[in-house]
Amino acid sequence: MTTKHETLENIPYDGKNAEVDPQFSHRRIQGNVRAWRKAGGDHDNPFPPRETLGWQPTCKCNADKVPSLVLDPFAGAGTTLWKAKTLNRRAAGFDISREYCNLIVERCRQSVMDFRV
Repeated sequence: MTTKHETLENIPYDGKNAEVDPQFSHRRIQGNVRAWRKAGGDHDNPFPPRETLGWQPTCKCNADKVPSLVLDPFAGAGTTLWKAKTLNRRAAGFDISREYCNLIVERCRQSVMDFRV
């Protein structure tokens, strides 16, 4: 299996940003997503994640960590919401994209978790 960088060189980009200089980061990201999928990856950000360390405490006040609420204003694919539930936290997420919201709903329904829309 080739690395993403090696595979990226062989995949032409023909999307809406084709005229943009390929050195711009969004072009590289789009190319990497295409390369990842061509190499057999089903999504550029797998769900559930392969490895998540979880949250590290940043407060020295010894306050209870559970229950707590995790707020994710850019929920995307819902990985943060999923991880919050696995750590027994309540979670609320928002995303401007209806497509991503539907993705979160579908993925969370597949998991064993109390999920409300």
